[in-house]
Amino acid sequence: MLIDYIESSLKNIFRNKKNKILIAIITLLLFILFIDIIFMKNIYGYMYEYTIKNVDFRSFNAYNFSEKSESEKIAELKKVKHISDAYNAKYSNFPLTSDIHINDVSGDITILHPISNSFPKSIEGKKVGDLKSGEMICPYNFYPNEGASLYKIDDSKIITPKEIIDKEFNVFYLKIYHTNNIVNGEREEIKETLSKKFKIVGFYDNTTIMNYTNECYGIEEDIKIFVDTLNPTREKKAYTYRIVVDKPFNLNKVKKEIKKIGYEISDSAIIEFDKPTIAIIVSISTSIFIVITFTIIYLLYSYIKKKIKIESKYIGIIRACGYTKNQVITEQLIENSMILLISFIISSIIFSISFAIIEPKVELFKAISYVGFKVSNNIFLLFIILLFIILFSLLINIKILKSTTESQITKLLGDE
Repeated sequence: MLIDYIESSLKNIFRNKKNKILIAIITLLLFILFIDIIFMKNIYGYMYEYTIKNVDFRSFNAYNFSEKSESEKIAELKKVKHISDAYNAKYSNFPLTSDIHINDVSGDITILHPISNSFPKSIEGKKVGDLKSGEMICPYNFYPNEGASLYKIDDSKIITPKEIIDKEFNVFYLKIYHTNNIVNGEREEIKETLSKKFKIVGFYDNTTIMNYTNECYGIEEDIKIFVDTLNPTREKKAYTYRIVVDKPFNLNKVKKEIKKIGYEISDSAIIEFDKPTIAIIVSISTSIFIVITFTIIYLLYSYIKKKIKIESKYIGIIRACGYTKNQVITEQLIENSMILLISFIISSIIFSISFAIIEPKVELFKAISYVGFKVSNNIFLLFIILLFIILFSLLINIKILKSTTESQITKLLGDE
């Protein structure tokens, strides 16, 4: 019986030119809706993975002006539950230029502080915890270029481990100091470029913690050299500390606990996504979703209402031939739902083909894959949206059909 209903519905749909136009319009609307849904799904997926994997999203700065020594403060912070590491905030990281010009890259590197209990897995060479002065471990897909942090990565210039491992190179950093000469009312500032030899002795999988492909780990002693040389007049005594929490959802607990022992939080140091921009994107995406969804439902409502009115005589005839109210409703529900299902199938096929062609060619998609995020097309999610729209469509169908089928057969046969 069901197969007969479906066959009959398909014949009726494709026999009417207006049905084909309706299918084309709904297909287009669903296609736009799919773009919107997959776009938002990937944005949220990217933000979720980044906040879970990247250490910066569970790190913040806290300060304490007590007269305790740096080692005493770090020791008391590390005793707090859920704190993975604590260290002088000045030595979190440092941007460097280098003479690594393999494959014609610029040589820009950021050296990161090695975080206890959060070392990324080394996949070749030394581990982060075994580093000595003048040694680094870098991402397996190493791209020492400022473009790494801007998601502008040239695949052909990525440096493989065998091209660079155990080879010496120089990093360059500035020394700034002031003379006693007064220039324009201020002491003369002198800048001097210094260098230090390094070797890359290992490689880590940066995708597991979503680091950029030019972020390498060194030791705190080397970072101290760069920071203190650049700012020789900076206060040597540490008051601000970088706190690393074991899990993002423990951030607030840790903040409360360290406030109890006399620390204040530097909220400006907490790494977050650009909330205003994200809010605008979400608002636009939500508006598109609502407008398209209700447009589809309104089109279906108008179509069904007009169709039932036109076919009232047909409904009266089949009722007179012995069809029950439920049989009439079932036949109409299947036919009207088939229009939405056909539109979904066509639009999902077009969308999937378009996605498969475009996705590998978009530079941003390729670039973010180097920090461990793969843009995906989730047909199952689209199917859930289809079920949502079909549900509304069925409710509309049932409401209109019930009022029609409950009319007297003579009235239906007499309707124009």
